[in-house]
Amino acid sequence: FLYEFRYVLGEPYLTISSPAEDLTTELNVLPISGIAEEGADVFLNGRALPTSDEGEFRDSALLLKGLNELEFEVKNRFGKIHKEVRYVIVK
Repeated sequence: FLYEFRYVLGEPYLTISSPAEDLTTELNVLPISGIAEEGADVFLNGRALPTSDEGEFRDSALLLKGLNELEFEVKNRFGKIHKEVRYVIVK
């Protein structure tokens, strides 16, 4: 019971594999991947990302030249939200 109760109180977890933090690249399309709490919804700049049953996600982001802000948001079934921001510079 206590193990399950932590999902109600705590924020959902999110691990972003790609992109790395403070990345500089020449690519206009960047692969996005990571894992979130199982059963949670994952968003990138407000756009829902498809996730597997285990919480894994893979997608791509279209980037503009200059500084790009990628805001990842995960929301679990209890309405708890966790956000992380990554900055990517395109040369």
